[in-house]
Amino acid sequence: MHNGRPAVQVLVPVKPLTDSKLRLATLLTPAERAEFTLRMLEDVLANLAGTPTIANVAVVSSDPDILHLASQRDARVIVEAAASPPSDDALNEALAFAAGQLPGATPLMVVPGDVPLVDSTTYAAAIEAWPDGIGAVRSQDGGTNALLSPQPGAIPYRFGADSLELHRAAAEARQLPFHIMEYPLWARDIDSPDDLVWLAQHGRRCSSAEFAEQLLVAKDILKRSA
Repeated sequence: MHNGRPAVQVLVPVKPLTDSKLRLATLLTPAERAEFTLRMLEDVLANLAGTPTIANVAVVSSDPDILHLASQRDARVIVEAAASPPSDDALNEALAFAAGQLPGATPLMVVPGDVPLVDSTTYAAAIEAWPDGIGAVRSQDGGTNALLSPQPGAIPYRFGADSLELHRAAAEARQLPFHIMEYPLWARDIDSPDDLVWLAQHGRRCSSAEFAEQLLVAKDILKRSA
């Protein structure tokens, strides 16, 4: 481990399937969006499980199908209480709740469930390169596609619009060093129809990419690759 750091624990937050990938609703049916979300999560969990510097993985969600898949993949399940009415900041509230359930002395990486092309080598490289304080993987839209911290809850979670700068400000408020980390495949989460086409065409074979290709071919949006 880098500088003798213990293995990192990982937390993956996932929205309920009924609310997942709403930007794809113009292209995919609710059932297709749900299946695609589950396949992406399965890819993410497989890549995390194959990373030696990761000690354990937890999934936080209020969706029973998400939690069932997580348990099947040997991830810890953290059941998020569904807010009524739904909160505008449900993701960060779920992360704060889940962080309180995790061992406090172990470094934590928060990873979204929609970065299926990030492989074990990249996860290991990011953990090795992370020097101290807070590490943030930049997304292409100025967000945060992973957050590494020395312990759960080291800073408040600020995922959402402009989250990279919000996480930077939160780290500065806690007097923690802040490091931006750049990984091309990690910069793009799969949210929009263009992202779906990119995933299907990218060439790395995984369950979610194959499913995306099948859907796009069936809808006459993409020709099947040779």
